[in-house]
Amino acid sequence: MGFFEFLADPADIFGGRAKKEQKAALANSADARFMAMMEQMKEYMPEYQSLRNASDGSLGSMWTLQGRPDIGFDSNISQLDNRLGGINLDKTALNELQKRALDPNQSAWAQMMLGKEDLAKSGLVDTNARQGKAGLSSAFSALASRGGLSAGARERIAKKNSLDVLLGRQGIEAGSAANKLNIGIEDERNKTDILKALPGMQVQALEPELRKTGLWANLAENEAGRKQNLNLANREYATGVDKANLSTKLGDWQSKRDFDMQKYSEMMKAYSADRAGRAQEQSGKK
Repeated sequence: MGFFEFLADPADIFGGRAKKEQKAALANSADARFMAMMEQMKEYMPEYQSLRNASDGSLGSMWTLQGRPDIGFDSNISQLDNRLGGINLDKTALNELQKRALDPNQSAWAQMMLGKEDLAKSGLVDTNARQGKAGLSSAFSALASRGGLSAGARERIAKKNSLDVLLGRQGIEAGSAANKLNIGIEDERNKTDILKALPGMQVQALEPELRKTGLWANLAENEAGRKQNLNLANREYATGVDKANLSTKLGDWQSKRDFDMQKYSEMMKAYSADRAGRAQEQSGKK
């Protein structure tokens, strides 16, 4: 220390300030050496190669698990509609029965039976007339053979024969009317029986439609279940892909954290070693 420096700082007569400056210089020199050493270590210690993009933290395309597209759902409803459309009942006979049962007019069967009855009655009427004529001729012949064919007797025989023919004709008409009534009754009974059977036949006719409805409902339910299961499978697959990518990101984050901790530990070891060496160097100079 020069004389003028002493005059400027008389308190430093024993060199205290110089020692402080020397210590500061040594400290600065040690820090500079440490920083230089850290920079050198950085050159030899590789940087962590992260799988994530530095800009947004997303995984690089090379490390990202790419999921497949969702599996599409293939419906069978249209095919079922086409098949069920061909299952139809021919209702022609049922409609004809219903028409016949509700027709207020006589049925074809009744009309034919009435025609048959009219033919039968005509035959009976003709037979009755011929029998009347034959009976009248026989009566005239018998009376003439006995010699009693007078005008009065002839008139009485003719009247009796006419009465017999008329009574026979009336019997034929009565029988024919009864037969026609029975035909009408039978015709109405048939219509009534058809009406009674119609509800059951109509229900039976609906059976194919009901069966088609049941088949369609079952398939629709199965289709809904298949679609739901497929959606769940697609969702689970997508979730699995997301979980795998998230696991990769978390693993990369943990790896970088471990790398940084290891790097920090190595730097601290180097710093401690440098401090220890410097302290030993200083103690040797004393």
